[in-house]
Amino acid sequence: MGTRIWYEIAILNKFEEIRFSRMYYDKTNKVAVAYVADSQGKLSSDLKTSIEEFLNEYGAAHLHHQVKEYSEMVHDRVPHLSDIPSEIRYIALIGELNQRGIMKSLEAAFPFLDMKLANFQNGVLKIWISQGNLSHAETQLIKDYAQELVPISVEVDLI
Repeated sequence: MGTRIWYEIAILNKFEEIRFSRMYYDKTNKVAVAYVADSQGKLSSDLKTSIEEFLNEYGAAHLHHQVKEYSEMVHDRVPHLSDIPSEIRYIALIGELNQRGIMKSLEAAFPFLDMKLANFQNGVLKIWISQGNLSHAETQLIKDYAQELVPISVEVDLI
């Protein structure tokens, strides 16, 4: 099991011919989708099969993994990602993915916030933040960055 960033880097490292990799968890269909392409923007059927086998072996056992050509993200309406700071990317790659490890990662990423784990049920991690003076934009940014620090199938909710 890994974060979105872990999946993308694992695919890029394992398959040298891949130049583009984007993981997305489709909550509606409960599937982790790897959108990948080579330098020409294509995905051969052999490469697709190899990536599926890799994800089934090294990905989270409770997830169904699917591999699609990178260009299909538009058709599937995969949301655009904003730039992720290098510090968040680093923490996403080294953090432990149990409750203690996730909270440690969040504390490392946001040392200026007083956060507590409120609840973790049904794939939703609820985090309590004591700072009531955060703007909507700041809260959304923290939620977006926190989402990068949890396993791909977990949803973050700030309360």
